[in-house]
Amino acid sequence: MPPEFPPQQSPPRLSRNAKIGLGAFLVVTLAYSFVIAGQILLWFVIVGVTAGIYLTWLLVVAVFGMVDAFERIADAMEARNRGDVDTAVEPPDVEGAEGRDVDGTDSGEDT
Repeated sequence: MPPEFPPQQSPPRLSRNAKIGLGAFLVVTLAYSFVIAGQILLWFVIVGVTAGIYLTWLLVVAVFGMVDAFERIADAMEARNRGDVDTAVEPPDVEGAEGRDVDGTDSGEDT
């Protein structure tokens, strides 16, 4: 079964294998930076690029989540405008909220 896109969790959780792979990648690149290249700043560049890619992925997931929410809102509004009671999403009922303004005072319609 392929993973769902975009993931429902925000931020998406890394699997155990992904965490192990990421840890191994960091250790190997740190060892490379110290032993072979002799430049610790190289490691920070590699880690910075990796973190940038991850943050870009989180941004993409967030945008897809917003698009999904906007599509659901548009579908609900279209269904309500067409008069489809079965598919329209009704706002939740709040007890005692009818006839009141945002601040909770009476709007004057009931007098």
